[in-house]
Amino acid sequence: MLEFETVKVIAGIIAHEMALPVAQIALYEQGDPEPGQTVGLRIAIDILEKKVLNNNVRHETREGSSNFWEVQTMQVQELISINIFSTGQEAHERNHEIVLALGSTYAQQVQEKHGLHICRIPTAFTKAYAPELLTRANHYTITVNAQRAHKKEGNVDYYNQFQPVEIITQPTTHN
Repeated sequence: MLEFETVKVIAGIIAHEMALPVAQIALYEQGDPEPGQTVGLRIAIDILEKKVLNNNVRHETREGSSNFWEVQTMQVQELISINIFSTGQEAHERNHEIVLALGSTYAQQVQEKHGLHICRIPTAFTKAYAPELLTRANHYTITVNAQRAHKKEGNVDYYNQFQPVEIITQPTTHN
């Protein structure tokens, strides 16, 4: 299973569907543009929280191999924050395009490629107000849930291949 970052996949979908240059989309770990320095439409994406939905371990043998394999899988739900802002009217006029982009056929194809599911209905769609954002006339926050899987595989030792262990139940004392 290929590893990927959910926020980067979402950024790619939004850039493609809204016909935006990648430079207009920031991931929060890259830093948010300073207030007052934003010109035109900007989008910032971040993961707010993660919730583990399941965590499994199974063991298997594979045809043609004498090894014993451990396969670990987990399903994670990520709450993603997508902020769209501008000093002009662009964010106000185009905020709905975020939801449309995430529900598009292109988005579905990308999700299938990565084994990712982005919920079609946002958990919230709000106009944001914050003192540090006063220079941004329009700022909207859209939160969506995304579910993804992680998988890790590796060899494990058989019980009879461990190094012998000596167990002392009554230690001798020296007088």
